[in-house]
Order: sequence, then structure tokens, then C-alpha cells
Amino acid sequence: FLVVALAVAAAWPPLTTTLSLWAVAYTLWSMKSVYGGGWIGVLGRAWLLALAYLVLFVFATVGLVIAAIVIR
Repeated sequence: FLVVALAVAAAWPPLTTTLSLWAVAYTLWSMKSVYGGGWIGVLGRAWLLALAYLVLFVFATVGLVIAAIVIR
């Protein structure tokens, strides 16, 4: 959370890019540390997790749009 807040608040693009890359690398490294296995497995799990979050985000967004239309 802190890294994302700093990346959003930073007005300097190299810092934002560095923080974003560090967050991705840290996430992958921590997944490897916790779950073990090879890097292909870590990347596969990360891809599936990102896909699941994307699907849930789309459902939530569509639900909110539908609710806003119905309420209006």
C-alpha cells in the first residue's frame, strides 16, 4: 500500500517507474518464498491471480454501473 501511495504521489516519472517495478518484483519474490517451486510456477500463479482480480474488478464495476443506472 505504501509503495502504491508513494508512486501515485511522486511527480517524478523515474521514481514512479522504479517503485512500480520494485512492487512487481517484490510480489513475485515473496510468492516464490512462500509457495516455493520454480519461477515458471510463480509466474503462472501470479498470472492467474492477476486474471482473477481483473475478473472480480470487472464484475464489481459492471455491478456499480448497473446500480447507478437503476438508482438514477
